[in-house]
Amino acid sequence: MTLTAIGPINWGSLPDWLVALGTVAAVVVALALALRDRRRHAADEERRAEERRDLEAAQARLVYFEITAMGGLMVKILNESDRPIFHVCLESVEKSDSPDFTWQVNRNVMGARAETNSIEPRGHFKIPVNLVSEDGQAPRSRIGEYTITISFLDAAGLRWTRTGMGPPTRVLDDPTDAPAA
Repeated sequence: MTLTAIGPINWGSLPDWLVALGTVAAVVVALALALRDRRRHAADEERRAEERRDLEAAQARLVYFEITAMGGLMVKILNESDRPIFHVCLESVEKSDSPDFTWQVNRNVMGARAETNSIEPRGHFKIPVNLVSEDGQAPRSRIGEYTITISFLDAAGLRWTRTGMGPPTRVLDDPTDAPAA
């Protein structure tokens, strides 16, 4: 076996090397700029989505409730917005020191119900409520801390739920709004 020498390796000229390095640098800069623009675009999209959610919740933040225990337990849902709300429903009432008690509308009050079709702007809807145990007993005292959940549609047709004094939460999949099969 014999080895034949091909000759010296031609590394090219200095200008060839500079052109090659310039090309590689241009590709690296282009990729870095594209990545930066992509990140900036994603941050802008997130900011716009957050602004959209905030705008959607503007009316829902003005819907809240009060509870009184004088002369019976009464939940009052208030719409302090300048537009009506629809399909308003009292979803739950829980007393913190009586978690096993269930709530029901006080049927002794004429016309009492847990939901209404609408509440006008700056209007309210009152719901008389009883808490009862499994054996039909009422709590020893109506005074205490309650957690209440309400749901409603805003004027734009978006469904919301609000629990306690927390912020309203958008309900994205509501089976009651789905068309019948």
